[in-house]
Amino acid sequence: MGLFGIDAETALSGKEAIEMVSKNEYDIVFMDHMMPEMDGIETCTEIRKLDDKYKKLAIIALTANAVHGAKEMFLTSGFNGFLSKPIEMPALTKILIEWLPSDKVNEKVKQTTEIGFEIKAENEEIQDAFWQTLSCIDEIDVETGLRRMNGLKEMYRSSLKLFYEKLKGSCDKMRQYIDSGDIKNFSIAVHAIKSALASIGAASLSNMALKLETRSKDEDSEYCVKEFPGFLERLMNLYEQLSLVFPSVEIISEKPKGSAEHLRESMEKALEAVDAYDSDVGIEILNKLTAYDFGEEVNGLLESALTALKQYDYDGARELLSLSVQGQKIPGNS
Repeated sequence: MGLFGIDAETALSGKEAIEMVSKNEYDIVFMDHMMPEMDGIETCTEIRKLDDKYKKLAIIALTANAVHGAKEMFLTSGFNGFLSKPIEMPALTKILIEWLPSDKVNEKVKQTTEIGFEIKAENEEIQDAFWQTLSCIDEIDVETGLRRMNGLKEMYRSSLKLFYEKLKGSCDKMRQYIDSGDIKNFSIAVHAIKSALASIGAASLSNMALKLETRSKDEDSEYCVKEFPGFLERLMNLYEQLSLVFPSVEIISEKPKGSAEHLRESMEKALEAVDAYDSDVGIEILNKLTAYDFGEEVNGLLESALTALKQYDYDGARELLSLSVQGQKIPGNS
């Protein structure tokens, strides 16, 4: 059982999704827009053609490109609704309550919805210095960040603190990659910070990181060299503002060195947990891994993957974990 006690199954392509739906009885299907072989719209269309009963199957579109008119496009293409990524818990639970059979909507789903929709009211009651200071930082939307953490204030505060502690080092690393023309490693570094920015509610900066990541993957060094300084300046301004929120960051004790073999074995298990939508097991594995030092870049990717899992962002966690196990990123690999 995964999130909310739901027993989820995964298809790796549109064709596989059609085959699984035709052989099994599902209460709801979440369909990624971009998939191998055939996209989500084509897949949804084919499922609706299978039989009359499939015309009533709840199919929800998932997309990272929630542009204007996306909702209407999906609804006219046979979907019952859509969710934009990264997925926010209140939106997900609202979809579950709306489209799951009423007898299968358990108390855990309802309670999560109540937590999510009460975040704003709860924020209005917070008067301590931390939240007051944080609310003055224009780059961060605290309400969005809290939604990403399902309204759990301490989890959000811990994630924000970890982000702050790593931010200057991440900026230095990206600057080094740009200065040396290492566009490949720059792409990996900017991808990691993009996810971290999204998780704390810094949407505008995360979007800048996405553009840099996209162009760097296309090896557009000219664009990255031109646009990175402005991105870096805003990040360093954010760092200075967060220093008022976290005025005294304790020195992190040195971690024991982790072995390549331990990393490989643990990452295989973590990826299995992510593919099974089992966040509890995945978080447990990553918590143990982050107690070791695998090098600055792998450490950062693991921490970002852990944050993604805590937000139930399985796609983001899977991508970060895959990056961290690439051959050239594993310490000791030849």
